[in-house]
Amino acid sequence: MLGYSDNVLVVIGSGPGIGNHTAGLFAEHRFNKVALLARNTNRLLQDKEAVEEAGKVTNRRVEVKTWSVDVSDTTKLKQILGEVQQFGQIEIVFFNAARVIPSEFFGHPESEIRVDFEITIMALYAVAGWAWAPLKYLAAKDPETHPSIIVTNSHLWNEPAAEIFALSLTKAAQHNMVRSLAQLGQKDGIHVALLSPCGVVSPEHPTRNPKNIASKAWDLYLETRNHWKIDSRIL
Repeated sequence: MLGYSDNVLVVIGSGPGIGNHTAGLFAEHRFNKVALLARNTNRLLQDKEAVEEAGKVTNRRVEVKTWSVDVSDTTKLKQILGEVQQFGQIEIVFFNAARVIPSEFFGHPESEIRVDFEITIMALYAVAGWAWAPLKYLAAKDPETHPSIIVTNSHLWNEPAAEIFALSLTKAAQHNMVRSLAQLGQKDGIHVALLSPCGVVSPEHPTRNPKNIASKAWDLYLETRNHWKIDSRIL
């Protein structure tokens, strides 16, 4: 069983639902340091309180730091990530940034498609490039750790929906990118995986609810190198 750690969990795309539930669960089970990144400052403060409360379940103080950033601006994002680097040794990045809005063929502006790719693809590319060296270092230094990049995806990569075609496009590209990264991760000791709720996420759904999705993220994190999954699908 893993003990508590001062390594850092980084959540990109915090917020009510998958982001804060995952941060809270990881804080409760292991991490004394959590970095939360999202656009909405007020929401970040709420998430910070929720994660701190999760630590209290085990009578611990979890240090939570927040950064407000629009991840589509990769120049600003890289600046913020440099600040996150000062927080401590990164062990896991949970990438949950996406934009879920209607997008109909021939009515969705090209500029908006570009924004979707900036959020889901370019931001992930920047984050992975930033995290790779410290995760690789940790993998070589401490075999008891689980250096990981977990990315929330969906079923849309191979079951696209015309009414949200822009999100379908980005999820397909993201699925491809993560699988490519996973090949590199196998060499460098970094578990790169997709966490894929296959449908709408709702607190009322028996499996696709934030609490259960967070538990599946935790299961991915716990996997040992010889048993790494690339894609955990939640039906």
